[in-house]
Amino acid sequence: MPIKGKRKCPLDNKRLTAQQVFDDLAAERQILSLKIKCPNQCDWQVELRNAKNHEMDCPMTIVTCNYLNIGCNFKGPRKFLSDHYKNNLVEHLAITTNQLLTLKDESKQQLEEVTAQLLELKDENKVRLDMIKAGFITLQNENDKQVSRLMTLNNESEKQAKEVKAKLLELQDDNKVKSDIFKAEFKTLQSKHDKQVSRFMTLKNESKKQVEELTAQLLEIQDESKMKLETILTTLFTIQNKNENQVARLETEIENHQDESEENIFRLQTKIEKHQNVSKQNVFRFN
Repeated sequence: MPIKGKRKCPLDNKRLTAQQVFDDLAAERQILSLKIKCPNQCDWQVELRNAKNHEMDCPMTIVTCNYLNIGCNFKGPRKFLSDHYKNNLVEHLAITTNQLLTLKDESKQQLEEVTAQLLELKDENKVRLDMIKAGFITLQNENDKQVSRLMTLNNESEKQAKEVKAKLLELQDDNKVKSDIFKAEFKTLQSKHDKQVSRFMTLKNESKKQVEELTAQLLEIQDESKMKLETILTTLFTIQNKNENQVARLETEIENHQDESEENIFRLQTKIEKHQNVSKQNVFRFN
């Protein structure tokens, strides 16, 4: 039996582990072998293991009468139950009779109610049956009319079928003649088609040869164009190098000329300043 809560020994109050706890079968056998007095205060002393079995047979166990459900209120020790049955046989019989009479009256009432319902259903079913019969007769009359119409239509359809069959036979003969004509025309068209196919194959082979020749010519032209293009590119590179050299020379000459121009301008500015100074002196002297 598992220990709930804190696992402690009841003697020394030490904590217990799950491995230390086990069922003591020997102690259980000793406890179940102990004799106890019957809780119903009879004279029997039984072992604890047989207490439940004794309670089922104990003469002092409180029981009720088997007729409890139909009105008997006896409740007492089991040892008085047999005397109760003997002494109250008439009462039990009267209770049972009254119960049977009550059930009989209830059954009679229920039977009357069911009979009334059956009669109502019978009347309703009779009315419904009459309505169904009338509807069936009406449907049968309509069905007869439809059958006569169908017979008339059947005769007409048979006549039409014969006429159609005759027309089909005529058309079959015409179609046979037309079929022969179509076959002859088909053979003619097939021969023409074969000739056209042979011409097409010839033209296809010729065009294939022409394509191969043109491809070879294009490859030759492509090679020549490639060589010419390489020559032109070489010439262009040469011209470009020459132009670059000439541009470099011109830039150098322009820079030199620019330096000379700056020197000349500086000289002219110096001369102008000197001339201005001389002019100022002359003006001063004149004044």
